[in-house]
This record gives sequence, structure tokens and C-alpha cells, in this order.
Amino acid sequence: MTTLLLDSHVVHWWSAEPERLSKAASRAVEQAHELAVAAITWYELSWLAEHERIHLTIPMRSWLERLAEHVRTIGITPSIAATAVSLPRRSRAIRPTG
Repeated sequence: MTTLLLDSHVVHWWSAEPERLSKAASRAVEQAHELAVAAITWYELSWLAEHERIHLTIPMRSWLERLAEHVRTIGITPSIAATAVSLPRRSRAIRPTG
């Protein structure tokens, strides 16, 4: 049983711009038994939407509630924090556009 922890940008791309995910990232999301986000991700997504860093086609609260139906929210554990800061600055899940 695989749980895949999604970064805030990956959550947005998965829900609104799936073409921005690499094939490997798309496959990982599709094959995961469960998708999860860290609790802080909800704040990050809200901030990005509020500051127009991401564009939504529905009200932010509705979008967040819909997403929450498909992912499990988990707290930020010491392991998650340590892994997060050790990731490369530019995620390999990003496929350049344009």
C-alpha cells in the first residue's frame, strides 16, 4: 500500500494543470494507493491562490474542499521536514512549458 505525499505545486498541477507533471510524476500519482498532503499545504495553496500565484476557475474554498475529498491530510513529522529541506530546489516533477 503506497501513500504518496504531494507538494503544494504538485497538488495544483494534478488538479488544474496535469500537463505540467512529468510522465513519471503522473504515473506515480495514478499508481499510488493513497494521496496525502502535509497540513501546511492547505495554507500554502490558499496563499498562492489569494496572491494570484495560481489561478482557479472556482472559488478557492470550493476548490480546497474538493481536493480534500481525494487526499489525506497528515501532520508535518520530523521525517517529512527533514526530507522536504533536502529536496533539490527545482523538482523533477516539473516539466518546463513554452
